[in-house]
Amino acid sequence: MDAFKVYALLTAWLTLRVTGQTTNVAVTLEGQVMGSTPNSILVVFRVSGVGALVSGDKIVVTAKDSGNTAVNNFFGSDGAATVPVFTDGGAVATPAPTITTATISGTGSVYTITMTGAVSTGSDCTFTIPAGALGFLPATGTNYELEISTLTAANGVKDSAQTTGGTFNVIAAPTITWSGGQNAGDQPISLRIQVSNPFQIAVNDVIELHSSQNIFIASVAATTVAASPGNVVTMAQVDSSSTYETDATQKLFKVTVLTAATTIGSAIDILITGSTMLTTLPSNAGAVTLTIKMGTPGSLKTVVYGRTGWLTISVGSDPVARFGNTVRVFELPPGVLTPLIRMPDLNIAGSVFEGGGSYEQWFDRFVITTADDSRFMDIKMKRLPEGFNASTMRREALQTMDVTLGYGTIDEPQFKTHLQDIGTSIPLSFLGYMGLTRRVSRHHTMRFTSIGRYPRECIDLAGAWAHFYVCTSPADEYYGNLRNLALKYAHLDIGMVEVKDYTQFHGTLPELWGLVPMSEATKALVKEDKSTWKKLSVSSDLGLEKPQKECTSENSTQENATQGIGLSAGGVEGRMVM
Repeated sequence: MDAFKVYALLTAWLTLRVTGQTTNVAVTLEGQVMGSTPNSILVVFRVSGVGALVSGDKIVVTAKDSGNTAVNNFFGSDGAATVPVFTDGGAVATPAPTITTATISGTGSVYTITMTGAVSTGSDCTFTIPAGALGFLPATGTNYELEISTLTAANGVKDSAQTTGGTFNVIAAPTITWSGGQNAGDQPISLRIQVSNPFQIAVNDVIELHSSQNIFIASVAATTVAASPGNVVTMAQVDSSSTYETDATQKLFKVTVLTAATTIGSAIDILITGSTMLTTLPSNAGAVTLTIKMGTPGSLKTVVYGRTGWLTISVGSDPVARFGNTVRVFELPPGVLTPLIRMPDLNIAGSVFEGGGSYEQWFDRFVITTADDSRFMDIKMKRLPEGFNASTMRREALQTMDVTLGYGTIDEPQFKTHLQDIGTSIPLSFLGYMGLTRRVSRHHTMRFTSIGRYPRECIDLAGAWAHFYVCTSPADEYYGNLRNLALKYAHLDIGMVEVKDYTQFHGTLPELWGLVPMSEATKALVKEDKSTWKKLSVSSDLGLEKPQKECTSENSTQENATQGIGLSAGGVEGRMVM
């Protein structure tokens, strides 16, 4: 329920008798949908006549339903409570009294304040009951009331308690529907808001949508709904002559109701569509909130506050398989070693971990085994703490990846050894591939040569059927004030530099690359096809400054590869980026 942060406008004018004199009271509840805790209750009342509130007097606020029955749990649990905040304010200012104590009683239906200091006759007494003293709003759509009275310090007698009070309505949570991608840079399709109004919307009143992120096109001039091009904006229950507009911040969308009033409880339905009203998503990750305000310009009331759950922008990513112009985003079960490629002489498996949620994954482990499963290389991404101090490590030590070589199977190894240093060679006799650990140099022409203060590290393997690499990499989707996540989600990349014959490759990745028909199991892994993406450069991205150019030219094709020529490092053929 806490995902439905909906403010209900709950304003009522009450009549209060203090020492026999009538006092006007304004009570404003701004809270959440039924079953959720309101944010605050603002109370303003005028102390009139000959009486006054003095030190030791008590102000009692009681929640009741329309049948004059106390509403339990409105103010939380019985006992000592968070004290309210008294302020100057109202039509007549008065020094704000201090508070000695506040208590809750009556199974959460009564909130009692004991004052220190006096409020003179004719002054406005203003206080806010904070969320810490509040419980839960009752059921949607039922009229409730707040009764305010006083207890005198002299005799503790309630003075002329009200039998009726101001009523208020609690609206149901709105339905907010987002259509389109949720990644930074995605173009939205539509945004639909379905909400009811807890009070009448009059002619020339406005409805404002406030987003915590810039999702609207900036500075759209006032346009009538009827003139909305291509149904960019349609509004059921709002007159077609009403206008809509946005401001320069790209966070405000405003509707002005020009000719037709909307009665209490109307179902307001606003649909915003098209690239002429919704902009591409910004690169600020996280949940986007929506606040809805209604009423007279200059004195709007918050009806829906900070509603989440409809859009979470992700600047992270899932694994991406690339082969030429084929680019497919996919996902794997986290923490599970999954077969990826079967080559004539090697098998490659990998496992992923999740970042902020299931919407983003990266690889943290690759296991390379011989075809007969008698030897293996296990490559794991190290967890990299912040505050790295290079002076505490040997200069030649591997700092970002763990590499283990072993005889036997990965599950039941007969013997294991760990590679410790940069520049370590793996002999051809072990896997049938020559291997070398290396560090990405800072002079390499690539976007990132390090992971924060850590160096990027790679292991290259070259043999009869392929030349490929595994490198550590930052989560470069995160930067700026989120740069700590680039380190937290550091991961492994794998890429194919040269391949003798792709037709001899099988498994999940060759299917995602489009080299062989895709099985139903692999189809189920695909989240998005982005095959129109521009090619990237393997050599510039992984520091392969001197690829084996004698293999072929930069414009190599799959046909060249199947003839045994191989693919140059200048293309992205076979590259997989996580």
